[in-house]
Amino acid sequence: MNTVTRLLICVCCVTLALGCQPAGAVESGEGEASAAAAVPAPLEILAHAPILDGVIEDDQWTVFHSFPAGDSAASISAAWDAGRLYLAADCPETASAVFYLDANADGWLAGADNFEVRTVTSTSAPQVTVLLHNALQAPAAEPSPVVLDARAAFRTEGARTVIELEIPAAPSKGLVYEDGKAIAVGAGISLASAPSKMIPAEPRAALKAIVLKDEIQPVAIEGLKLDIRMKDRKLIAGQTLSLDFHAGNTGTEPLAYSNFTIGGEPRVADLLNALRVRGGVLQPGKGIKWGFSTDLPETMPLGTFSVLGEMNLEDGRKARVVSSFDVVEPFEAALDTGSGPLVPGAERKIVVSVKNNTNGPLNGTARLVLPQSLMAGVAKDTQKFSVRSEGSTARIEFKLRRPAGSADGEQTIVAEVEVRGVSRQMEGAILLGPVQ
Repeated sequence: MNTVTRLLICVCCVTLALGCQPAGAVESGEGEASAAAAVPAPLEILAHAPILDGVIEDDQWTVFHSFPAGDSAASISAAWDAGRLYLAADCPETASAVFYLDANADGWLAGADNFEVRTVTSTSAPQVTVLLHNALQAPAAEPSPVVLDARAAFRTEGARTVIELEIPAAPSKGLVYEDGKAIAVGAGISLASAPSKMIPAEPRAALKAIVLKDEIQPVAIEGLKLDIRMKDRKLIAGQTLSLDFHAGNTGTEPLAYSNFTIGGEPRVADLLNALRVRGGVLQPGKGIKWGFSTDLPETMPLGTFSVLGEMNLEDGRKARVVSSFDVVEPFEAALDTGSGPLVPGAERKIVVSVKNNTNGPLNGTARLVLPQSLMAGVAKDTQKFSVRSEGSTARIEFKLRRPAGSADGEQTIVAEVEVRGVSRQMEGAILLGPVQ
């Protein structure tokens, strides 16, 4: 089983006194872990955007924690880039997993930055719930939902399950990913053979500290100003990355340089073009501008990546400027099956929403896949759609009238969206109920 899905994750603000758990959560100990629990010495996690495919590659992830699980062991890995934190669990066949993030590594429930991420892998698509434990709010405070755009993937092969998560930054909630940032993380799993038992019993009692490390840093030289100005920082695979490299002498003496180079950071150096320009002299108050473009391959992974501009001076000094860009999916899709029971003869709107992430128009098709008992209730199960501009959303409505003779109970509806050969599936449930 290999499933990748884009989810709109709801973050609920939960207080100490509520002790709230999402539906289906397993018991993991009495009360909350102590805020004074010691955090071990941090392990550095190098910046890297892994591919979420249910496979943990050694060159994409850093293992920072492991613990016994049944007759085997589970290992927890991490990676990061400027906009996302990635967590992965490699464990015996698992029904669910939970990750705890202390975003400032200052102790669980020591502030407003305590995140709980739960995943359920016993379904065809990962179910993810995120809760924010805010220790600074009064016990009577109501949960505060926040929408995060996230992706999750899992794969079960043989007796092992791999779960991978991408958790986007949320600065307003204290989730910031940058060089030198310390985060404490705990994890627990529930095996498929014992889905009501958490291993370890209380993951929050022994959070592991990690430090985000970016080896690619700007290097400044007094009197030399470097800049990279990108035409578009959000791209999809196959599009062209275009930018201008600027170098200016803000000092009072000429600056002789042997060359300057423009290219991708080491992770994507072999996927992007590179440019090397022979040297010259920058006179005081003067500058140069050089255009650069490179086509992103169709196999370009999703994530945040950097372009480096480096200028080597004749005296041996080197200056560097770093500018980042995001590779995103061409579209995001969501399915809304409505609420409440659908009684015999009644009609319901089933809505598929498609958001355009490209810098041009987006055309595609949306299709409903219905159980046999509901197929007669939709006159048209496939529709074409168009989304004109980046950030815009198309709303595709299907009318479902419950057929006579269909049995009461919950039914699963699947929506398929296809754009330029890229297909996404979403599942939703609809309740068929009796006439009241």
